This record gives sequence, structure tokens and C-alpha cells, in this order.
Amino acid sequence: MKNKFLRHFSLICLCLKEENNMKEKITLCIMLLIFFSMLLAGCMDNSSLSNCAVIEGKGTYLKIQDAIDAASEGDTIHVYMGTYYESIILNKSIHLIGDGKDKTIIDYHKNDSGNIIAINKDQCTIKGFTITNSMKKFGSTQFIRGIEIDSANNLISDNSISNTIFGIQILPYSRNNTISGNMIFNNQDGIEIWQSSYNKLSSNNISLNSQFGVVIFEEAEYNVISSNTFSNNDEAVRLKDVQYNTIRRNVLINNTKDIIQCCGAKNNNIYENTYE
Repeated sequence: MKNKFLRHFSLICLCLKEENNMKEKITLCIMLLIFFSMLLAGCMDNSSLSNCAVIEGKGTYLKIQDAIDAASEGDTIHVYMGTYYESIILNKSIHLIGDGKDKTIIDYHKNDSGNIIAINKDQCTIKGFTITNSMKKFGSTQFIRGIEIDSANNLISDNSISNTIFGIQILPYSRNNTISGNMIFNNQDGIEIWQSSYNKLSSNNISLNSQFGVVIFEEAEYNVISSNTFSNNDEAVRLKDVQYNTIRRNVLINNTKDIIQCCGAKNNNIYENTYE
């Protein structure tokens, strides 16, 4: 884009060779240079932006929820580095992309109700955030989630989720969700899958959760838990009254209990896990 503007500027200056008044020619060239410099400033990368959410090609917003409300189905919203004191509802198929989990933080502690992020529509993406601080609700009747999924075919990747009751909870009949490459730690339960099937959990680091790293219960079937690292949880994985789930190729380190089947759990495939 920069080179394109410079080429246009050069061409315009060449066209001015035919002007007889040198003073006017110089003045016009200077004005054009200022004009194109201003355009170039707007086309540089956005690495210096912070605390704003941008819908690609549409607009910039100070709050993430405002950007979601203004977006259309299928839009991508880039959330720039900063701390956002919000709770968010995705009721459209939106791709929500942060600057990176070390830079883009959604902090719940100034809010009083609701989950940190609720996904109520299929085919959403949540990537590149720290999602934290709903633990103050522990012990109350409001079980606040870092991410609550009540839909299908969503991708949750490359996030850090901590200090919540449930880091991620997948609600009944929410299928085919992928949770990959996240750090999920210091929650009551890291990930809870409840009456939901065909979800995939892979390459997550799940640690320091006070109850379960992952709990799958009440007729949840055909979920695959693979290539994760579980460390220092009270129980790494609990299977309760479920069958046909696969737990494979995970690394389990220093958990009080590793993989527990109880309360009628049967026909689950558990193999090639490493215990350290």
C-alpha cells in the first residue's frame, strides 16, 4: 500500500512538468506530499493500538460487546492489547481474535453477574485471550464460567483461563467443539462436559485445578481427550456415568488422582497415557 501511494505521488508530480508556474508547481507538490503522508499514516500497521476492538473493514469500538453487537454473521473482530472489564455474549457466528493471551485480558472482577464469555451461536472462535477472575462467586448459587458453550462447532484456542468456578463448561447437546492449545489453571474445574458429545480437547495445559482437570458426566459420549498435560490437579480426569469417550496420549504429572471412572462409567477407551 505504501509503495502504491508513492507511485501515484510520483506520477502526479511528473504530470506537473507541463506547468509553467514553478511556484504553483512546488506548492501543489508539497500539498500532495502532505496529503499522501496522512493517508500512509492510516495504512501503517496497528501494532500501537490498545483497548479497542476492530471489526475488519467496518469500525472500531472501545468495548468488545459493542463490536459484537455491531458485527454481522461471520465477521472477524480483532481485539487489541489491553484489559477489558466485561462479560461477553456471542449470539452471532463471530471470530473473536485477541492480540495474544499475554496481552489481551478479559477481567471479570468488576462485574456482578453472568459468565465471562457465553457462546450461544454455532461456529464461533475465541483465540488469544486471558480470561480470568470470577472466582469471587465460589460457593454462591451463581456458578460463573470462564467460557460457557451452549452451541456447536466452536473453536477455543490459545487462551489462558484462570480463577473461575468452571474454566470452560460445555452445556448439554453442544457438539463438535474443539478446545486446543489453552492454559487452564487455578479453577475449581478446568473443563466440564455435561451431556454433550463429539467434543475434542487436545494440546491443553490443565493444572492446579482444585477439583477436576476435566470432568465428563451424565451421558456425554464420544468425546476425545488427547495429547493434553494434566499437572497438580486434585483429579486429572473424572468420567461419571458416561461411555464411549476416549482418553489417550495425555501426560499426567503429580495429580492427587489421575483418571477416575465412577458411577456407572463404562466402555471408555483409556490408553497410551503417560504417568509421571
